[in-house]
Amino acid sequence: MSSMRGACLVALVMTACAARARPATSTVDASIALYRGAALVEERLAVAIDDAGVGVVPLAGELATATIEVDGELGAIASWTRTAARPGDPIEAQVGGEVVVGRLGGVGADGVHILTATGSVIVRPEVLTSPSATLRITSPRRGQTVTVVVRYQTVSLTWDASYSLVERDGRAALRGAIALDNRTGRAWRQAQVTVVDADLTTPTPAEAWARLHPLSLGPPRRVGLGTQRLEVALPTAAVPVAAVLTYAPRSPDNNRDDLSTEPRVIREPASPRVDTALAFTLPPAAVLPLPSGPVRVVSLDDDGAPTWRGQVDLTPAAPDAERTVAIPVGVNPDVTGTWRQTMFDLDYQRERMVEEITIRLTNRGRRAARVVAREQLYRGLCWTLAYYSTPEVAKEGPQQIRLVTEVPAGATQAVVYRVVYKRGACPP
Repeated sequence: MSSMRGACLVALVMTACAARARPATSTVDASIALYRGAALVEERLAVAIDDAGVGVVPLAGELATATIEVDGELGAIASWTRTAARPGDPIEAQVGGEVVVGRLGGVGADGVHILTATGSVIVRPEVLTSPSATLRITSPRRGQTVTVVVRYQTVSLTWDASYSLVERDGRAALRGAIALDNRTGRAWRQAQVTVVDADLTTPTPAEAWARLHPLSLGPPRRVGLGTQRLEVALPTAAVPVAAVLTYAPRSPDNNRDDLSTEPRVIREPASPRVDTALAFTLPPAAVLPLPSGPVRVVSLDDDGAPTWRGQVDLTPAAPDAERTVAIPVGVNPDVTGTWRQTMFDLDYQRERMVEEITIRLTNRGRRAARVVAREQLYRGLCWTLAYYSTPEVAKEGPQQIRLVTEVPAGATQAVVYRVVYKRGACPP
């Protein structure tokens, strides 16, 4: 993981010293892996070595020396050191649409002090567009240009994903985009960008990293300064959309990663509502690893006029799970549901819990109703279904299952399942 974490140390390299360190002549000048909480960046730079055997690579932001990795051609780099800018050194910053030019006055808890011709300006380190620090490279190749790979981790590349679903006559086109905010002070002409829906700043077991699937945003693209929209390459074929009844009594907000030694006190969901929803199915995350984000749904009538239908969050999915997204568009007046815990057992010696849940769906309508019950297995990530009363069961997320049943007109149908939770990490 250290090499992957180190692969991100390029994003804060500044543009102001392009004459001394510029992107190497290749199709891709940067590889950026966007995670939650941080990003990993790797950049190839062509560095001019002067007659004294010294080249300079500018950096921006406050980077710890221990996080920087520098590689070069065989025998091209003898050593490198990180040197911070000193008071009085020239410095620039991009503040909104204005470029602040001056000399470094100092760095304090409130930010970077820039001494300009009209006074002192305090800015955040991430808006600097000339180096607040540099890498000083020594090389035996005096008077030549060498290719240097710089890697680091940065928190100055933040992002969110969002999607739109435009439905017409039972089929819909899904579009997605990444809203990227680049506060590194560095722009790239040809950046290969991938997105991983995991928090890089949170300790994660190695086996969990191995199960992650990055989403490529397609061919290399320009990544500029500030806020921008990066389109997500999605299948162009329209997906079928169907109206379904869904009963989802529990929120994923209560999900936990591992079991505690005591059973969690739970309250039975109070709402009996069964929603009418528009549902569509995506490929498993291993095939199409879309990051979580809101999905906004619009329907078009015969004349092409749009109607807002609703919004739902696309939640993180397990790599092997079916991924059905349901957007509630109303409450069904005929069907209601209840949820009860009907059995619970705690086995301390085997470090496991067994819980049985009974869902009762009542149909007061004149026609049979097909209902999808979505359950959050909130007690832990390591679980197994020991029993379920309906044959249509599918895993939809790390802690979510789907149970489907037919409820006859004027009748009540019970759906029962029993789940076994184990402590510790689950086998892959």
